[in-house]
Amino acid sequence: CWNKKAFAFALDLGIAMQLTNIARDVYEDACMGRRYLPADWVNDMSPFEILKAARDPNSKDNKLIKLAILKLLDLAELYYRSGLKGLVFLPWKAHLAIGIAAYVYRQIGLQLKANQINWENGRTITSKFTKMQSSFAALTLLFSRLGKLPEHNKNMHQHLTKKFNL
Repeated sequence: CWNKKAFAFALDLGIAMQLTNIARDVYEDACMGRRYLPADWVNDMSPFEILKAARDPNSKDNKLIKLAILKLLDLAELYYRSGLKGLVFLPWKAHLAIGIAAYVYRQIGLQLKANQINWENGRTITSKFTKMQSSFAALTLLFSRLGKLPEHNKNMHQHLTKKFNL
């Protein structure tokens, strides 16, 4: 049995984490012949062109990819904010576990931004210390259980609603 109100927030958290994954893996995906960055954000660059741009951090294409990654991370942040609000609908242990996972994953995007989105250097990872910090920050989410239950912003899913009849 699942809580229908929690579903929209769960979608948001899943979207946020997937956007972070795409942003983190641009170089690795290109090495495997894949590109998940939106075509219109990167002038429909092929994986080969992305790899070429990785070799020249000052190129126009490299900067275009950085901008696309920044857009993804900014969008992810909107979805993290919403998704994390919905954890209150879960039992407290699940709330905490998923909150920790989300904070650790979110940290990848924050580190990418802090490092000037140097995507061409490969995958960004978090240290054990950073994971501990993220875990502590996630603990504070439990206080949200004391307040009023959140309402989901339906505008977050306007494109999904049309496509999947949600």
